Amino acid sequence: GEAFLSGQLRRLLITTPPGTYKSRTFLVSLVAFGWLSKPSERFLCATNEIELGKELSRDTRRMVGSAWYREGFKPDWEMTEEQDNQKLFANTAGGHRQTTSVGSIVTGKKAGKILVDDLHDSTNIRSITQRNADKRWFYDSLWDRQEDFMTSGILVVEHRLDRADLPGELIASGEWKELRLLERM
Repeated sequence: GEAFLSGQLRRLLITTPPGTYKSRTFLVSLVAFGWLSKPSERFLCATNEIELGKELSRDTRRMVGSAWYREGFKPDWEMTEEQDNQKLFANTAGGHRQTTSVGSIVTGKKAGKILVDDLHDSTNIRSITQRNADKRWFYDSLWDRQEDFMTSGILVVEHRLDRADLPGELIASGEWKELRLLERM
């Protein structure tokens, strides 16, 4: 995560089996950790369904507002009151965390770091039409939300569900660094 947050890795794919706490690690803790070194960072977090995205957003907000975080890390910023809801909240240093979901309109949303958690829903991965629609949204809508195409980063964390899923395409492109996390050794 640190190489991604620092900009050393701009295209990172993390593949992991289900049940490995990946959503909370990468869409909650990574945002909170990122704001310690760069509180002005703007995150756009995408999931395959909005209710999960809002839950992860609430968890992030609780973490950065917790006594454990505030007293342990002593950030020099606070959360803003004027922008504080389940889909978007901001800090006083200019950083924010926005939530979106596959298929949503993302026009007007820009971020230095885009975090994607399970673009494909496992219940309909066998549908070629749905799988292609998910990938089209990633490439045609979400990809374009980078603040700066030379410096912004995209992290995709996924289960491998099909050879023709998004991770398969990203690996085949040769432009992404893949980290495979195993459930058990």
